[in-house]
Amino acid sequence: MGGQRIKTAKDALCLFIKSLPPYSKFNVISFGSTYEKVFNESRENSNKNTEQALQKIQKFTSDLGGTELYNPIENVLNEEYNFKYPRSVFILTDGSIYNPENVFEIIGKHNHHTRVHSFAIGSGASKYLVNEIAKQGLGSATIVADGDKLMNTKVIRALKLASKPAFTNFNIDWQDNQNAVKFVVPTAPHISNLYEEEPFHVFAVFDEKELIEGTFAITLYNSYEQKDETLTLKVDPSTITESESGQNFSLAAKNLIDFTDKFGKDDQKAKTILDASVKYSVLADSTAFFGKIKNKDKSGEEMQTISIPIKKLHPQANSDIYSSAVCMMQSPMAYQTFAPTYVSTYAVRSGNKSVKLESKKGGIFSGISSAIGGLFSSKKTRAQPEAVMKCAMPSKKMKMNKSARVPEDKNVKMM
Repeated sequence: MGGQRIKTAKDALCLFIKSLPPYSKFNVISFGSTYEKVFNESRENSNKNTEQALQKIQKFTSDLGGTELYNPIENVLNEEYNFKYPRSVFILTDGSIYNPENVFEIIGKHNHHTRVHSFAIGSGASKYLVNEIAKQGLGSATIVADGDKLMNTKVIRALKLASKPAFTNFNIDWQDNQNAVKFVVPTAPHISNLYEEEPFHVFAVFDEKELIEGTFAITLYNSYEQKDETLTLKVDPSTITESESGQNFSLAAKNLIDFTDKFGKDDQKAKTILDASVKYSVLADSTAFFGKIKNKDKSGEEMQTISIPIKKLHPQANSDIYSSAVCMMQSPMAYQTFAPTYVSTYAVRSGNKSVKLESKKGGIFSGISSAIGGLFSSKKTRAQPEAVMKCAMPSKKMKMNKSARVPEDKNVKMM
């Protein structure tokens, strides 16, 4: 990175630093063949620390050799994580990097507690790189062209997205049904932080014979209110009725396979994945194969071309076929408040009879904490030899907290 692009990157970094919300922590890392930190560890967003960081950023030059991102991003992601400060990482680059697949893998492995956003500086930046970083990091990708007059707007927009409030530090206590649980996915501490307008899913499969009426509790940390919350939910097996499909069991098994592949212990990973794949008929790397038979004897017959007319299909109402359509910032503050909406699904299959749980005035889960509130509904699922419960919490936008708003472009002065 050199010339105009290093200047653009420094301008973007300075704007990031100046626009951080109060009570945040931040650090800046420059990288090439090696990497250097502005501070040894993340510091509070104070006037003194901000001024010190801005002075060091102005001295940045492209003197660190090639572009090696893995070591600095590994260092950042492996730093001790404080759930009271949801962590976001911004990666600014003007080209490509060595071994991008390794970088994508480690970002994806830590995306449950750290969101990674990417910025492409200039026309030479790899769009594949910035898009894949954002995809694996559950963040946003931004492209700043050479001489882009909207750079300030793009920086502010990305920072606003990263500074939304979050629910963190999830934990689930199954209480009376602890012995009935066969598996739960995901499990703490690998349950992803929940941000505004994002869905939240936890799948649990129970032994039907052991399942009893009772409650379970979800505890979490509310970074906007800066306090712990507890949601107490009810399970009532007496509300079981017939159902028609069993997609929730397949989804639970698929999530278990992916989660085990990502976080499972090496000595148990292969067996857990194989057992889940076979039992629930969900493909995995260990159960998906294809074969190719090669005939060694050449045929003496001449190849012929056969024309097969294909009838054009149109989707109709009664048709059987249808067409279907790197600045690191940690912030406990929020610009917008939000409350989750809860959607619960519970299903049981016993022998040849399929059953589901019906929703009555909010479904089988009730007694939710009034501090957050929610709404329950149920979906049909195919019967299985166990019970599966899916808890979903899509969040909902509420209002803007004006006192903690990011400054607009006109209030930000470039250095």
